[in-house]
Formats: sequence, C-alpha cells, structure tokens
Amino acid sequence: MAEAVTHRSVEQTDGGYVCAGDNWTGTSYLAFRLHVAEEEVVQLRSELEVLRAAASGAQVTVGTDPSETDDDDDCPTEEQLEHLRTFQGTPRQFVEAIRAMWWPNDDYIRETPVTRDGTDHVDVAMSTVGWSGNEEIMGVVTATFFHLLWWQTTHRGGHSTYLVPIDQYDATWDLGVLTGPPVPHISTP
Repeated sequence: MAEAVTHRSVEQTDGGYVCAGDNWTGTSYLAFRLHVAEEEVVQLRSELEVLRAAASGAQVTVGTDPSETDDDDDCPTEEQLEHLRTFQGTPRQFVEAIRAMWWPNDDYIRETPVTRDGTDHVDVAMSTVGWSGNEEIMGVVTATFFHLLWWQTTHRGGHSTYLVPIDQYDATWDLGVLTGPPVPHISTP
C-alpha cells in the first residue's frame, strides 16, 4: 500500500487529471508529477531541436521574438491593456482577451477542468516565458478582480495559476481593476 502524503488525490480521466478525495497516495501523486514532467519534456525537446538547428547554421523559422525586434506591433497596446483594466464579461472571456495579446502563442495559457473538494473548477495557468509584453499584461491582471477572486499561486519564471469555480466561469462580472467590490451581473433570458 502506498504511503499517503499531505496533498489531494489526483486521478487521470479522459479530460486530464482531476483531484478527488482528501489525500494523494504516493502513486497517484507520482502519476500526476510524471504527467507534468512529461509535458515539460515535450516542450524542452521542441526548443532543443530549434536551438540545435540554429547552432548548426540551418535556416530556422519559428516566428519572431517580439522582444528582439524594433517593431512594437506585437507588444500589447495601451488600448488592449485598458480593455483588461475595465473588463466586464465572463472569466472565460477575460482569459480569451489575455490569450489574444499573449506571445508567443496560446500554448502558455491553459484552461483545465478539475474537481477539488467536491467542486468543479477551471484551473487557468499562464506562463509569461519572460517576455516583457506578457509581464506587462500580468501586471494589469494582478490588479484586477479576476486575480483577487481566483488567484492560487505564482512561481518563479512568470507562472501564475487561477482556480475559477465552473459555475462562475461563464457568469458575467466586473473583472477589471480594483475600484470597489466585485459585482456579478445576473443575466435574464
């Protein structure tokens, strides 16, 4: 029998991993950590292939890092940032507004359905990959009700996670910059 650790149980389903129960067994925790590590290895192998090709002198086209160009068109505009500051809509729409500005692509923003403490949630994970434009976006996000209501963790490397109850993910809110208490909007059919 596996020794229990002081975490929640994680079980694999067709939709990914979900939390269930009160404790992780050593094996379910290890399965979850293995899954996370495997995803990271895939990403690192992809980056390593590009770096090896570039080092060998091969022509590599994977997109342009906006931080290495003189063109500021890829950086979030003040209008886009203001849209987040004054955002009214659903958490799903808020994440989509962020995704529309994110560089290099939306692989660095993930929405994963999970169950914790018997409640269904959407786990939103965002990684800035060190790009100053993404850091600027997160600077605005951390001043919003979205961050206040659902922030879970921030880790070195610009990785932040949010946990939004599924029944609130498509509810309309004033999610912009903190100016007063958050106000859910009740839609009538």
